[in-house]
Amino acid sequence: MKKWVLSKKPWGLALVSLATLVVGAIALESCAGEGGPILPPGGGGGGSINAQFLALMPPGQHGASYVGPTPCKNCHNGQGGGNPVYHDWTQTKHFAKGVTCENCHGPASKHVANPTTANILTYPNSNNPVVCAQCHGPIANDWAQSPHAQLAGGGFPVMDAANDPEGAGKTQRCIVCHSGLMRGLHTENGDDILSLPDSEIVNVANETLNKVPFTASCATCHDPHKKLGNTNLAGEDVQLWHPEANTDITAVAPGTKPPSFTQFNQVCAECHNGWGANPTDASLNASTGRPSFHDGPQYNMLMGYSGVDNGGLGIGSTTHASMAGQCAKCHMPNSRHTFTVSLDTSCSPCHTPTDAANRAATIQAQTESSLLALQTRMSNWATKTFGFADYWEYTANISEANSPDQNLIPIEVKRARYNYHFILNDRSLGPHNAAYTNRLIQVANANLDSIGIGPVSPTRNLPPSQMKAILFAELKRDTNAELRWKR
Repeated sequence: MKKWVLSKKPWGLALVSLATLVVGAIALESCAGEGGPILPPGGGGGGSINAQFLALMPPGQHGASYVGPTPCKNCHNGQGGGNPVYHDWTQTKHFAKGVTCENCHGPASKHVANPTTANILTYPNSNNPVVCAQCHGPIANDWAQSPHAQLAGGGFPVMDAANDPEGAGKTQRCIVCHSGLMRGLHTENGDDILSLPDSEIVNVANETLNKVPFTASCATCHDPHKKLGNTNLAGEDVQLWHPEANTDITAVAPGTKPPSFTQFNQVCAECHNGWGANPTDASLNASTGRPSFHDGPQYNMLMGYSGVDNGGLGIGSTTHASMAGQCAKCHMPNSRHTFTVSLDTSCSPCHTPTDAANRAATIQAQTESSLLALQTRMSNWATKTFGFADYWEYTANISEANSPDQNLIPIEVKRARYNYHFILNDRSLGPHNAAYTNRLIQVANANLDSIGIGPVSPTRNLPPSQMKAILFAELKRDTNAELRWKR
């Protein structure tokens, strides 16, 4: 097996549930976000080691004492082609606040005496949020309530090659993109992990994901060692791997391959993009098991591209796309890490809370109604044509044992169903980009009109809660279909 090193960063979406684990793991002592309680003796924190932090350390580190940062400088200085992590650290706020190597990696006396054995907390366990929560308790508690700390799509198991139902590594290949740890890994000779044979995927998955089973945690977005020049909305360098905003969609244009869309230069959109979404007719005819986009095309919707739009609106179709901070402006008011929108702070100064609430409610209700009408049109056509209401769907979403030949489904229906699922999987139901959402619905209906599929009223006299429930069930089916399709 090849030796693996962390060449850039661990990030992305892992697939193992940690809701219960995280709540317990990061309910640590905190110091209002700064300073930290777990410091070497004399460092202001009493020198005690939290049990959860201690549990991350290798057995060979137990009983070690603190030696301070100077011995670390002797080796981690960039000489001989090594990582200049010590110098980088001295430029950070961690250094200014007195947060040293041992605050994150544990007492180092045994490591200094014998650096070749497993006697220091290092990757991947050093990327556990427990490490950061020692000082950043309030932020970590927010994060624990966010979807980033929850199970992503039901979970792909990490298993031995012999137990993989699709052959060695097929399931693990999904983890290459979904794991916050594995995306930062490259072989020591520079090979990209995406090109690995299945057997190597199994090995790396078992060595990393099982140890730090998080969706997207602190090190997904932040480099703990280095300032990278990417500031937040307040103008602070919070050591972000990527900037908060990017309007250049070249790297994630339709048909983009994984090496580009998994390393996109926008801190949220590196994960929340359509992953090579391709709305061309050729792709629609080829991608019949599931859509060509992958679960969360939020950035695509924000920027107004990747839908079947007949020329569409593109960049500039919404002020949300061009405002400072983009996703972070609305989803991280006051740097809150629950990633939830607060109408009073997220939408200011462009909207008052009342205006924002009314706008969001109106566009979401319109979108829900229009999507249900679109679904009904395609279901009516499928019932008339095949005798089954869901035979307009992608094959992974069809419940019957024998699905129809996808060649029998007209391209016009394929265009409409793609837009239906694209809007549904954006999950905002309009507010990310109301103009583009409406455009995609119009194009979908126009395609169905062109082949004589009868229209239905966009107003289905259902209460909003019931419309949401129907669409949520559809979205859940999409997620489960994705799991079935990949397994």
